[in-house]
Amino acid sequence: MKITVDLLTLTDQTRNMLLKEIADRETLSMLSKDSDREIRISIAQNKRAPKEVLSNLAKDKECKVRCEVAKNNRTLPKDLLKLAKDIEVEVRTNVAGNTNSPAEALEKLAHDSCDQVRQAVAGNIRATKEILSILARDKNRYIRNAVAYNDSVYLENLEILYKDISEFVRFKVASNKRSTTKILLKLAEDIDDNVRLAVAENPNTSPAILAKLAEDKVPFVRVAVAVNPNTSSEIVSILRRDKDKEVRNATKLRI
Repeated sequence: MKITVDLLTLTDQTRNMLLKEIADRETLSMLSKDSDREIRISIAQNKRAPKEVLSNLAKDKECKVRCEVAKNNRTLPKDLLKLAKDIEVEVRTNVAGNTNSPAEALEKLAHDSCDQVRQAVAGNIRATKEILSILARDKNRYIRNAVAYNDSVYLENLEILYKDISEFVRFKVASNKRSTTKILLKLAEDIDDNVRLAVAENPNTSPAILAKLAEDKVPFVRVAVAVNPNTSSEIVSILRRDKDKEVRNATKLRI
């Protein structure tokens, strides 16, 4: 009890910083039962908190406490699965973004009625190929965009997304190093200038596709072709005589 009283004499910033660094299991267990909500929140944020302490805090009546438990990577998968059913959107969103969340929880949240929750799942690097495929077809373009930006996105997901109606989604697919020649070839013909630019800048774009883009109507696309290491010497020679000064100057960067 004395520890709690002492903590309350500190500033909020100092107290929270101290509580997040405590490593003693007995102290953490005691403080997790404190009547002060802010203390319980700080314990829920503690990266050394025993898993049984986090399990107890996962049932806390205060939403903010459960939110921090849902965010903590030490929280047990079984507790995250329970929190995936929480009535509060913020709690479910944190579970959706937690890389320790089990596939069962992420699959459930991929069908959540709240866009914010589904978007968090779409950005989770632990989301499975099947989950991302569901979200790659989501009605909300920001969610589809999050799938495209996911560092763990699968080729099967990209094959869905490169046909997306949103140019922002197609741009990210065009930038992705995992995109195949088939995908990049299609996006090299995209109506959006920035999508074609992304293809021209992609380090995996083939010489044949770059040769096609060397004839693009937009100068900044041709500039990207000029500096792409995959562009053949023959194409670079042609671009050295380009009508646009910026394109001609870009070819000099290869020398």
